[in-house]
Amino acid sequence: MYGPQSRGSENGSTVRELSFVRGRTAGARVAVLGLLLVGCTQGAVPEGWATLDANGLRIAHPEDWQPRAEAERVFPDAQIELVGPAEGFALAPLLVAYAEEGALTDVDTRQTLINQRLQAELDADLVDARELDVPGTTAGRALEFTFDAETPEGGESLPSRQFEVILTADDGRTWDLVLGGPAAVLRQSVADGLLDSLAVDG
Repeated sequence: MYGPQSRGSENGSTVRELSFVRGRTAGARVAVLGLLLVGCTQGAVPEGWATLDANGLRIAHPEDWQPRAEAERVFPDAQIELVGPAEGFALAPLLVAYAEEGALTDVDTRQTLINQRLQAELDADLVDARELDVPGTTAGRALEFTFDAETPEGGESLPSRQFEVILTADDGRTWDLVLGGPAAVLRQSVADGLLDSLAVDG
């Protein structure tokens, strides 16, 4: 399940954002929101975008997507949190990336576990799965899900896109990236640019 989470900022204001539920099933990390990778050249950085490097993972992002400092992250064990503009919607898009030493399971098993969890918790539909060739990895796959997201204060649900990216790095680390939000905000051009820019350093 997922829903709005309140987090106080340093100036005392309250920020409302989508709260993820993550768990481990047979050692697999899962999450409840994400984004799809559609293939251009992997590792490419779109013109005018900024780049972010964290613990060997590189990703590019539009200037209006803001990285959170470690002390401000909603998920303390995340290597990266990027928040996009809500554009007037009740929920803002969010990218979260996690790394672990050693592969948790093979990619097929991880896909099965993620699919089962998201269907059970979100009634999500898996609409696409494709292989990725990210620099610095030996295996990769992007899973695309769609579902209706609950909104704060019991408002109308929002059609949402979810994509979870599964990567196994050359050095044996496993990366899980979760990126998602309202379908009207997570345009395909943004999805392509964010995840086509991925690269992993050994």
